[in-house]
Amino acid sequence: MFFEQHLFWGYLLALFLGLGCGSYATMPAHRLPRGEPSGGRWVGPKSKCPSCSAQLRTRDLVPVFNWLLTWGKCHFCGTKISLKYLFIEASCAAASLFLFWQFNFSETYILLMVLSVCLVILLSTEWNHRMLPKQVIYTILVVGVAYRVRQDHEIFFLVNSLVASLLACFAYKGIVEQRGGQVQRYDLLQFVGLTGIWLDEAQLVVYFVMAGLFIGLWRILGLKKGFAACFIVPFFISAVWNLPLLVTYFRNSP
Repeated sequence: MFFEQHLFWGYLLALFLGLGCGSYATMPAHRLPRGEPSGGRWVGPKSKCPSCSAQLRTRDLVPVFNWLLTWGKCHFCGTKISLKYLFIEASCAAASLFLFWQFNFSETYILLMVLSVCLVILLSTEWNHRMLPKQVIYTILVVGVAYRVRQDHEIFFLVNSLVASLLACFAYKGIVEQRGGQVQRYDLLQFVGLTGIWLDEAQLVVYFVMAGLFIGLWRILGLKKGFAACFIVPFFISAVWNLPLLVTYFRNSP
C-alpha cells in the first residue's frame, strides 16, 4: 500500500482528515444542545458567528490555523472564540494521527474515526451544556454494530456485550432507586448501556474499572463540570488503545 511505504504522506493526510472532521464536529457540538439542525452548510443553515451572527466564509472555517491566525477572535466583530472549537479540532486531528499509526487507512480506521469524532462532540456538549445528545449516542451504536460484525464475523459476541452493558445499567438504576434516590442523568445511562456494544467482555471489565478510578479522581479533585468524561474517556481507551492485543488475548485465553 502506498501509505505504508510513504509514512510521511500518510501522516500528513491523516492530519488533514482529522482537522476536516474536527471542523465539521464543531457544528453539531454547538447546534445539537440548542436543538438546531446540524447537517452542514449544504443541508442546513450556514455557519455564523454566535456573537454577531455574521455568516462565516469558507476561509473562516479552516480548522486550528484560522483560530491561530485571528488570535482566537471573530474576523467580523472581534469577539473571542471559545476554546472548545480549538479543542474539538485538535482532538480529532490527534485521534486521526493515532488511528493511522495503529491501523493505517483501513475500514477499522474509518469506523474508529467516526467513533472518535462522536466522543469528542460528547465531551464538548457535556462540559459546556451537561448533556449527551441522543443523536450522537445512536450514531455510536450504529457504527459499533458495523465494527463488531466486521471484527467478530458473527453476531454472538455483539449481543453478549450489549446485554452485559445494559444489565449493568439496569442494576445501577435499581440500586439507586432502592436506596430512595433517582437517576439524574438518563443520557449518561443510555451512553453506557448502548456503547457497550463496542467492547467484548474483557474490554468491558477494563472499561468499568477505569470509569470507577476516574469517578474517584473526579471527586477527589472536587470538579463540578464534565462528569460524563469519567465514562467517555475510559470508553475510548478501552475501545481503541492497543485493541488488537486485547482482542487477541481474549480470544486465545483458555
